[in-house]
Amino acid sequence: MAKLGKLIVGFISYRIDKELSELFIYDLMVKKEFYGNGFGSKLIEFSIKEAANENISKIGLWVNDINTKAKNLYKKYNFVCQKLYKIAMVQLRKGGCFRNYQ
Repeated sequence: MAKLGKLIVGFISYRIDKELSELFIYDLMVKKEFYGNGFGSKLIEFSIKEAANENISKIGLWVNDINTKAKNLYKKYNFVCQKLYKIAMVQLRKGGCFRNYQ
């Protein structure tokens, strides 16, 4: 969790799979009004330290190809794209969607 005083400005969620020796990031979010203040970097650095503490050799994640800010953040930490996926999203109801990963 990223905080500014008592205010939560961002978070990261991930899982560790020791069998695959992988930490997989599911979500990394920072409130828009706090973009550019280093909170995303702090969250990535936290996940890198967690992986090292668990002797994990790789970190995986998915990022939308149009999310330039996120892609630039990951590049800053030497993440590289290994596979592109086509994703079809269909609106099911207000506030929800179905994702079809290929």
